[in-house]
Amino acid sequence: MTYRIRVLGRIPTRWRERLEDMVISETTDESKRIATTLEGELADQGALAGVVNTIVELHLFVQSVEHLPRRDSMTLGPVDFIALEFPGNRFKGEILPDLFELVDKEIIRIIDLVIIRKDDGKVTVRELRELEPGSIELLNPLKVEANQMITEHDIDMIAGQLADNSTAGLLLIENVWAKKTQQAMQDAHSRVLLFERIPGEIVEEALNDIVALATS
Repeated sequence: MTYRIRVLGRIPTRWRERLEDMVISETTDESKRIATTLEGELADQGALAGVVNTIVELHLFVQSVEHLPRRDSMTLGPVDFIALEFPGNRFKGEILPDLFELVDKEIIRIIDLVIIRKDDGKVTVRELRELEPGSIELLNPLKVEANQMITEHDIDMIAGQLADNSTAGLLLIENVWAKKTQQAMQDAHSRVLLFERIPGEIVEEALNDIVALATS
């Protein structure tokens, strides 16, 4: 059975391994209060009670417990991991309106977001909840779930490529628009043999070569 449990407050990292491998995400409301959502499959009522008792041990308030309809085996659209570098730490938010529109229209969903900054060789890593209140408010329209799916390995890999005195935004993005097609493939009992994204510039170059051959 699938459950969603909403909790007022933050669950410490060292306690999360006791929570039955549930997916944990955090949000911040307008009053800067942190709320935690746990969602996942639990074997029975005993397993549910174990999770709730762990939350109570932490002196956190359980806001709600929901029993969700059983999920299909394929619930996500294709997910992209994107790292955007801003040289000279010059991020002014120009990209945000387009991202806000894509999220608002449910074309994409931001699963996780991490900010990396490198100054004179020193790397600083901040998750969304660790940003300044003004930055959190600015990014709120992205509706980031911030569920810690971007790993330390991902962060270290990008930090190693990041130029000095630069900032990078790491995003895990679900292509919601593709879910219906993906579900149709599953319903048809098809099997994906290859899925590869080809950069636009490579396709454009190939098209130009075709035109050049046709006109030569």
